Amino acid sequence: MIQRQIEWMKPQVDNIIISANRNIETYKAYGYPVLTDHLSKQNQAEQVAGKLEFNGPLFGLYQGLLHTKTTHLFVHPVDLPLLPSDTLKKILDYANQQISKGLSDNQVSVNYFLKTSQREHFLSLFIAKDLVNRLRQNLENNQLRVGRFLQENDVKGVDLGIPESSFANFNYTEDFA
Repeated sequence: MIQRQIEWMKPQVDNIIISANRNIETYKAYGYPVLTDHLSKQNQAEQVAGKLEFNGPLFGLYQGLLHTKTTHLFVHPVDLPLLPSDTLKKILDYANQQISKGLSDNQVSVNYFLKTSQREHFLSLFIAKDLVNRLRQNLENNQLRVGRFLQENDVKGVDLGIPESSFANFNYTEDFA
């Protein structure tokens, strides 16, 4: 599954970062930085307000924003392997259309998660690195819900016409059958 997502991601981005909560050494073998979506006692250098044991997707998102070398981070779950190969291009085209409507960059959100008419997909996400401090505050306040964080920070859901079936969740290679 990870190899498939790496191949899907490579033509769309400049850098790949893997966020994982297990099998860390296996993921490192792919040659990309691997961040954990939990904070352990061995990783005390990245304590958030002295707390340990943060787990889950919001902390994984925090780690990604903290470590990205670009202005934005494109997040995509490994278990959603059916999105079109031009998904990120579609997000960027949408953002550029919003800007070209005559609004300044300050008036246009360049933070988006994907949605369809049936559902919001909070972890298929294009988000600015400058939200890292707000995200850290959420973690410090034990506010761990991704959807709530996105809503509070005006991250917009965008329907790019991608069918809901493209968001099918596969956890094992056998699911492709």
